[in-house]
Amino acid sequence: MTSLKNKVALITGASQGIGESIALNLSAHGCSVALVARNEARLAEVAKKCEIAGAANVMTISADLTDLENLESIVTQTVEKLGKLNILINNAGVYQGGNISECNILKWDNAIDLNFKSIVHLTHHASKEIKKTNDGGVINISSIAGKITYKGGALYCSTKHALTGFSGSIYDDLRENNIKVCTIYPGFVNTEMGREDHLDETKMIQPEDIAKTVEFVLSFPNTGCPTEITIRPQQNSRKG
Repeated sequence: MTSLKNKVALITGASQGIGESIALNLSAHGCSVALVARNEARLAEVAKKCEIAGAANVMTISADLTDLENLESIVTQTVEKLGKLNILINNAGVYQGGNISECNILKWDNAIDLNFKSIVHLTHHASKEIKKTNDGGVINISSIAGKITYKGGALYCSTKHALTGFSGSIYDDLRENNIKVCTIYPGFVNTEMGREDHLDETKMIQPEDIAKTVEFVLSFPNTGCPTEITIRPQQNSRKG
C-alpha cells in the first residue's frame, strides 16, 4: 500500500486523543473512516472534523468493545456502508494499575477484555475483509509498557506484552495478502489518559506524532513492512 486515497479504515478509540488524530490524518489523505468508541457525542464531533479534513466518507459506531459478541457487527456495518475494509487501527485501551495482591480483579478482567481480547476478536473478523482487498494494514497502538515491566504495572504490561506476541504472529499470517502489520510502542503521549501532573505536556509525544507514524507504515512500499516502531519523547518530559 503506497497510496491511502479511497482506502477504508476502521479506527477504535476514535473519539479523542490518538484515535482522533489518526482519523483526521487518514481523512486528509482521502480515506473513508469508520469511527468506533463509546461516546456517541464525541464521535459525532470527530466525524465532522473528518469531513472537513477531506474524508471520502465517514461513519460512526457507538460500541462497547468489551462486549465481544458484538464485534463482528462492527466490521459488517463498516463494509455494508463503506463498501470494503482495508485498514484496522486497534487503538482503544484503558490503563489499570495496582498491586497484584490488592487490585480490584474485576476491573483487571475488564481491562484484559478491552486491551487484548477485543483486539483479537476484532482483528479476527476484520482480517477476513482486509484480505479480500489484497492491499491493507492492521496497526496496533500499544505502549512502551509492551517492552518493559514496572511495579504496579502487572496488568497493563501483560496486556501490552500479549499484544506484541499477537502482532508478530498475525504478521506472518497476513503478509502474503499484502497486509502490513505493525505495533507502535509510544512513551508518554499528551492525551487524556497519558497526562500526569509531573509531566510537561510540551515535551510529551503528541497524538499527531502517532498519526504520522501510522501514515508512514501504511504508505511504506510494498516490498517491506515496518513491524515494530518504538517512539519515545525527544526530551525528558518529567518536570523538575
